[in-house]
Amino acid sequence: ARMASKAAPPFSKLSDSIVRVMGMNPGPMTLQGTNTYLVGRGTSRILIDTGEGRPEYISNLKEAMTKGKCKKIQMILLTHFHHDHVGGVSQVREAFGKSIPVYKMPEDAQERKMDAEAQLMKEMEDSKAEKEEKERTGGKQDEDDGKEREIEKAAEEEKWLSITDGMLFKTEGATIEAMHTPGHTGDHMALFMQEEKALFSGDCVLGKGTTVVGDLDAYMKSLNK
Repeated sequence: ARMASKAAPPFSKLSDSIVRVMGMNPGPMTLQGTNTYLVGRGTSRILIDTGEGRPEYISNLKEAMTKGKCKKIQMILLTHFHHDHVGGVSQVREAFGKSIPVYKMPEDAQERKMDAEAQLMKEMEDSKAEKEEKERTGGKQDEDDGKEREIEKAAEEEKWLSITDGMLFKTEGATIEAMHTPGHTGDHMALFMQEEKALFSGDCVLGKGTTVVGDLDAYMKSLNK
């Protein structure tokens, strides 16, 4: 089982064009918490992933934007449809603009099945201590599943836009190419920033340990990309 990592700073400048903002949701499966990224050099930038919707995340994102002289979120790119990556979309739009476009690869029925299997594997990997923690928090997994259903409904109502393999997204100082990398989930996208040759790998590759794999064959092909 994975162990929670040492807490990372709420936000940190990785380069002149990349600021990492932590999702403030550390835990056994999220490690030090979800990594989200503010990308670009101008007053309007791209946000990659949104965490799970913690109030502290919005505060930290505002502070990171102010420090970096960023006034606007141009768009949100989501690596995949898991609560710890998409749960903060509504809060981000509420705080920074309800018309911010949100992009995510659509799923089909087969991919949803694969995601359900990946979720089952994740639960099976939980250690005894993690299971006890779930019991203490009153069945957080069921709560998260319910939240994902709510987000899915919101996504339909808000008309999120579709990412396709090879699609390009541009902002001042950054050109990002979408790469379909299924395996962890069927809808998983890695995002490649051309200027810095930086890859935002979502949950395809983790900084520590091994990700949960829903489809090993698809995952190995994605790694070879």
